[in-house]
Parts: sequence; C-alpha cells; structure tokens
Amino acid sequence: MSSLKKQSKEVLQENTVISMSLVYEDGSKKVMNLEGQELSSKAAKRLLESIKWDSVAEVTFEVDEDERDGEEGDDDEDDDVDYDLDDYLDDEEDEEEDD
Repeated sequence: MSSLKKQSKEVLQENTVISMSLVYEDGSKKVMNLEGQELSSKAAKRLLESIKWDSVAEVTFEVDEDERDGEEGDDDEDDDVDYDLDDYLDDEEDEEEDD
C-alpha cells in the first residue's frame, strides 16, 4: 500500500472529513466532497481503491473539527483544518532513513 493511501485511510478513519483533494503529478486536481457522508470502513476502502495512487502527488483533507472533538454547535470559524499528507511523509521518510 502506498504511503499516501495508507495515511489517507488513517485520516478517513479518525476524522469526519468534509472534503478530500487530490493533486496529480501532471498538475490536475480532483476534489471529493464528503460533507454529510458517514464513511463506513467499507465505503472508505472503496473510495481509496477508486484512486490511481501511482499518479497522485499530494492529498489534502478538510476536516470538521467539531465532529473530531465531539463538540456540537460551536460556531468558531477556525474549526476546519487542512491536513497535508506531505507534512507527514517528510517525517516518516526521515524516520526510515534513521533506522
């Protein structure tokens, strides 16, 4: 499993994802709106399997912080966070090189 796919799976399992944005190596982009959808593990697996990971350069997520924290009705405008998996990849690659 590619590390982008593996990390995307972790984000989808651990968070309420509003949208998932893919940037391909050729510069094209695809945004998947997931707001209001409860992704079961099977649905998340199907979603991840539908992506051609060998041509994906970057993945970002918009996550609903209210759902993630178990809060409801908080009207803070700063609740949505973008996760850029490249940030995590750099850390993982550094750790692998240290081994």
